Amino acid sequence: MKISKPSTDFWVTVCAVCLVYLLILVGVVQRAFHFVVQHKNIVLTILAIVYVPLVVWLGVRIVNLRERWAKRLAVFLVVATVLYPLSIGPACWISSHANTGGEVVSVVYLPILWIAFDFTQLTRPPAQEALLHYTQFVAVEGWDWIYDGRGRPIWRNPDVKPYW
Repeated sequence: MKISKPSTDFWVTVCAVCLVYLLILVGVVQRAFHFVVQHKNIVLTILAIVYVPLVVWLGVRIVNLRERWAKRLAVFLVVATVLYPLSIGPACWISSHANTGGEVVSVVYLPILWIAFDFTQLTRPPAQEALLHYTQFVAVEGWDWIYDGRGRPIWRNPDVKPYW
């Protein structure tokens, strides 16, 4: 059984997937933040437009060519897509018990917050209610999502004065 080295096509795909996940996990560059907040639907649409063809192309590579690297990459994408939203609860728990890191949690989970939070409505959508209950379930008393006035929610304790 001969093991061959991954092709250039494989590394291009890995780099593209890492870039997409980097954009999703980190959010956007701080300088473009206000534009993105105003046009969050466009940004989420662009990310979906990039993600869906990647998954379809990967499916074709798996079914037609039966490539192992494509199967591994597909497993990674599924696991990362499931674990990323689920990890917001433990991240909020850790930051609330450490009494620091709320800003980091707010930036890393910005795409989830975009989808769940809508401060223009008087009533909370079900996604926001579920996220609030999930993040506050084991957090320290007083930690909450606070609207910062710049277009995004911040995870912090309102009783503790921020360092900025």
